[in-house]
Amino acid sequence: MNKLQTAWLARSNHPRFQRLWRSRVVWVTVPLVTGLIYGVRTAGFLQSMELATYDAQVRLRPSQGKDDRILIVAIDEQDLQAVEQWPLPDCVLAKALNIIKKHNPVTIGLDLYRDLPIASLNRFCSAETKGKGTSQLYQVFRSTPTLVGIERRSANPAVLIPVKPPPILDPSTQIGVNNFVPDLDNRIRRGLIYFDEGKDAESDRRPSFALNLVLNYLETKHIAPEVGSEFLRLNRHSFVPFESQDGGYNHADADGYQILINYRNLEGSFDRVSLRDLLANKVPDHKIRGRVVLIGSAATSLNDLFLVPQSQDFSGGPRLVPGVEIHAHMVSQLLSTVLDGRSGIQVLPDSLEMLWFLGWTVFGALLYGQPRKVLPFRQWLRGREGGLMLGLIGFGLVVQGAIALGWWLPVVPPMLGMMGAVLGITAYQAWSAAELRKTFGRYLTNEVVYQLLDTPEGLKMGGDRRTVTMLMADLRGFSSASERQPPEQVLKFLNQYLEIMTDVINRYQGTIDEFMGDGILVLFGAPTKREDDPDRAVACAIAMQQAMNAVNQHAPLLGLTHIEMGVGIHTGEVVVGNIGSLKRAKYGIVGSHMNLTSRIESYTVGGQVLISEATHQFVRSRVQTNGLMQIETKGFQQAVTLYDVQAIDVQAIDGGFYLTLPKKVAIKESAASPIAVQFAVIEGKQIQAKRTNGVLGQVSSQGALLQSPVAIAVFSNLKLNLNSPDRTADFYAKVMAEVSGPPDSFTYQVRFTFVPPDVLDGLVPLQ
Repeated sequence: MNKLQTAWLARSNHPRFQRLWRSRVVWVTVPLVTGLIYGVRTAGFLQSMELATYDAQVRLRPSQGKDDRILIVAIDEQDLQAVEQWPLPDCVLAKALNIIKKHNPVTIGLDLYRDLPIASLNRFCSAETKGKGTSQLYQVFRSTPTLVGIERRSANPAVLIPVKPPPILDPSTQIGVNNFVPDLDNRIRRGLIYFDEGKDAESDRRPSFALNLVLNYLETKHIAPEVGSEFLRLNRHSFVPFESQDGGYNHADADGYQILINYRNLEGSFDRVSLRDLLANKVPDHKIRGRVVLIGSAATSLNDLFLVPQSQDFSGGPRLVPGVEIHAHMVSQLLSTVLDGRSGIQVLPDSLEMLWFLGWTVFGALLYGQPRKVLPFRQWLRGREGGLMLGLIGFGLVVQGAIALGWWLPVVPPMLGMMGAVLGITAYQAWSAAELRKTFGRYLTNEVVYQLLDTPEGLKMGGDRRTVTMLMADLRGFSSASERQPPEQVLKFLNQYLEIMTDVINRYQGTIDEFMGDGILVLFGAPTKREDDPDRAVACAIAMQQAMNAVNQHAPLLGLTHIEMGVGIHTGEVVVGNIGSLKRAKYGIVGSHMNLTSRIESYTVGGQVLISEATHQFVRSRVQTNGLMQIETKGFQQAVTLYDVQAIDVQAIDGGFYLTLPKKVAIKESAASPIAVQFAVIEGKQIQAKRTNGVLGQVSSQGALLQSPVAIAVFSNLKLNLNSPDRTADFYAKVMAEVSGPPDSFTYQVRFTFVPPDVLDGLVPLQ
């Protein structure tokens, strides 16, 4: 290992590096989510959502109060009915302006186009003014230097037709541009301070209608625009122009000098009077004196109505706002900023806005990048789900508090960033968990994996008592056969065998508790309990025996043509749970009934399924047996009854009828002479040192009759070899029953459990 590898290994084992590696999902997710959402935002796909969210925030703000400096003379439908003419005749407009002038307003804003004279007799005009309405109006224009009229300008006359201002008013101080800047959803969220027809020519900059009214009002306060400032600056307050990427906008039209309008409430923000009340001298002096008075249309039929952020009421349809009222909000905002310190709508610089977005993405990633813990309810708020909820509440309070203070913080990108990080990490963790389950599934069943990973008690030491049906299976002669073959071939066969059996066990929803070499311990009833667990166990055992045909296709790996398996089943109460220590544990069972299951399996021969009396009690109405036997086994005082299963009705399990063991081939006796052998009794895993001479007769491929000079216990396992100098040719058998024979010896029926092919050829020559 070179120095570079050594240094890398040392660093990779450092605790700080380990913590960084464990949190790699966070540092991968954050830039990916941030880049993706930033790209989506830059493409403009989030603008409509951001603007709709902004509108909702504005509607939810506390009351913005009333501005008593402004009065609106709103021309409504009843005024039109009273005047009986539109546009208003010059004489009517002149009379209205004279009445307003009489009460000494600070400035008057005429939000009506007046580029052409409109002469008419009208009941509001006296007889002596007949035909003189236009001259009277022009006289009012000349004598009122604080009156501001409007014009409509257009950088592209083919799209928007311009409208000239009144010809008498001074273009430098008495004319203002009344253009609005609608967004794509036709809402007015921005207002003009200056209109620029030429982007580079200062002479083309024209003040807005609202700005000229404000300058007239501030002149009475001895406040004038500061000369030489890059932006409009009044009384040390700078109005930063809107840019195309501000707030939630993306590539918006930022031509001219625009600002975001900080609307007051739509109801009660300004005093309003009707034109008919004004003409009838019903408007008290205090409502006009010292105020900014705006005259404009509010009649629905005149179509001078617009959507604003507060237009969409939570409880009803959209409310349209007259253009003159929008101008009033713009005037109020400028005056409030200069005189009251009420801020307009401000936005974060691009760098801070990116940090704001990135910060919430990191918050979501860090919150969900930690290991998931299932917590009781009282601790839930300290978990990541509770943290996410608190984070969302905090986020909402921050952005809503900010808008109340006049700061527009983007909502959609950071929210998507936070939720995108949460979903991304959750998806990664779900994928990791699936991979972990898949990996664990090679060692544990899905039910056990679920219990370990997804339940609060899954990793606790200990267990609980429950009735479980246990199945134990073991190959006959596997150990002897494996000794004769290379380990690689033995392992390959074993993996094939276990894979086939695992598929069968999973089909019947058994829990594989342990692989013990060629032995398999399967649980039915743990961790998931089912009413038909004993039926499933017996059906599974028969299906496993049927699957031995597939296993035997791989028997040549052991140097065999055929191998068999025995299965024992028992039902009893055991303790099920996690066994071991906090550092290393396994899911398993403890109890004498598991030991009995092992004993039952040891009494089986190849191709046999033995079940206990306890299991038989559950399945006896659905099972067919070949008889029963009584055994006495270590650890149990009373004899144990075992049933030799042949078939079971599985209609209730998988819709079939009978699942039957493969038919056994009849034993064919050989014509060969008796064969001398030596044998030793196997007790447990120990082979007795003493060897006894015996004789095999009626030998077949499956068994024989053994004549012995000594008594042998029934169900004993024997290790035999031919009585020859070559004692390596061992084979194995189980004593099944004692039968009658010569009076000077004991005769037993034995069942071969493992006979190597070369030995079998010597025992049963080809006929």
